[in-house]
Amino acid sequence: MNNIKNQKTWKNKFKKKSKRKIESIEEVSSIVLSDDSYGIFSQTLTINDLTPFQLKMINKNNQQTIPFRIILPPSISPSSVAIQTTQGSNNKPYGINYELTAFIGQRIDDNQPASSTVTIVLRKLTAGPKITQRPLQPIVESIKKTINLPCYYGELFIKASIEKPLYYHDESVCVSIVLDNLCQLPVRKLQVAIVQIAEVFVLTKGTYRLTVDKHFCKVNLPQAGEEQWKYTTILNTNLTDNILKHGVALDGYIRQEKNWLASSTVLNLSENFKECLEMMQNINKNVNNSTDLVIKANKELHGIVISYCVRVRCWIGISRCSLYIPFLLMQPEKESEAGEVDNHVNCTNNHTLHVDIVQIHPSDLKVTNDELVEISNDNKSTV
Repeated sequence: MNNIKNQKTWKNKFKKKSKRKIESIEEVSSIVLSDDSYGIFSQTLTINDLTPFQLKMINKNNQQTIPFRIILPPSISPSSVAIQTTQGSNNKPYGINYELTAFIGQRIDDNQPASSTVTIVLRKLTAGPKITQRPLQPIVESIKKTINLPCYYGELFIKASIEKPLYYHDESVCVSIVLDNLCQLPVRKLQVAIVQIAEVFVLTKGTYRLTVDKHFCKVNLPQAGEEQWKYTTILNTNLTDNILKHGVALDGYIRQEKNWLASSTVLNLSENFKECLEMMQNINKNVNNSTDLVIKANKELHGIVISYCVRVRCWIGISRCSLYIPFLLMQPEKESEAGEVDNHVNCTNNHTLHVDIVQIHPSDLKVTNDELVEISNDNKSTV
């Protein structure tokens, strides 16, 4: 009997503690909903704040719709990145994605019934400047290779350039190369490639490199003592079936939508990171080490950092030298049409973060086929 009483009292204590936990969860959620700078807004929205898609839904369903807006904080919400899995695999791509779940219930901690729950996959993109405002100055890099062999000696100068520092998806990259072979050996082979570099800080840390497009040159290469040898080639940045393989980083892989390579990650130091930098400088007394620590912390917040470069490799004799030209690969900022309200969130002076609906999961929902077709046609509107 004593054991039974002890078990009952223990269960009562456990129930009381669980109720306290639920109340604390409700308090935290209410704070997030009432946040002034970031969070979910529904009651404070006016007609001018609504998107055309929201106005269409309100006119169709009258008072049954509740429009809302979601603002994601830019400092702790990285862009969507998906690492492509092997072909034929049914597993979800590894990376960063966002899902918006809306359900109807009595309390916020209730179980989500499948018949009253809708899940929407969001793809957060980092857009670059408009096409008319992007920089057009060329980028030039050079390297010198010294050959010091018993029978052969000399120097090899490589100079490579691209037209602009920022390219948009599906644009071609024109690479110009100038070689000065002041060596007694001829150049055997030349390779030009676009390399995607993904620094992963989620679960496991590592750096992965993938060749997007490459070009070999083995004919009419500079011989010994030849100067001012020029060569130009064009590389593609579009997503083709040849590079749609395991390991390529995409801007959120969606089978029903057009996919492209992951955009370059732009690291912006916010005010919190500036304070962190000052604190690190006071501790380490070294500006370079402090800056590296702050940039590393910013990269860890992004989860996956994407960068691109043009790699030029030259083989001469038994040695090889490489040259790298970094550049940005992004999407242009969408031009706002006449009469359309721009509802995007300006996070920095030069970049705008977009939150686009790219897919809807209508599974376990009791709706008609006509409604699903209409929703899928309108799901490209912004929240």
